[in-house]
Amino acid sequence: AILFELCQTWRGADYDLIGKNCCSFATVLCQRLGIPQFPAWVDRFARLACKGRAAGQGAVEVGRNFGQFFREAGVAASLLVNEASNLVGDWLGDQQQQQQQQQAL
Repeated sequence: AILFELCQTWRGADYDLIGKNCCSFATVLCQRLGIPQFPAWVDRFARLACKGRAAGQGAVEVGRNFGQFFREAGVAASLLVNEASNLVGDWLGDQQQQQQQQQAL
C-alpha cells in the first residue's frame, strides 16, 4: 500500500536529477516504512546542488526585480523631468509677458 501510494506521487515525468531523484524517493520510502535512512553522504551532492539551484534562482529573481525597479524609476524620472521642464517653460513665458506688459506701459 505504501509503495503504491508513493508511486502515485512520484511520477516519472516529475523526476529531477538534482531535486527529486531515486535518493530522495528512497528517503521518503524509509520514512514511511519507519526504518533508518541511509547515510547522509549518499545524497549529499544532490541536496547541496538543489539548495544551490534554489539560491541561484532567488538571485536571478532579485536581479529581475532590481531591473524592473530601475526601468520604472527611469520612466518616472523622465516624466518628472518633462513636467518640470514644462513648468519652467510656463514660468519663463509668464515672466516674458509681464516684462512686455511693463514695457508697454
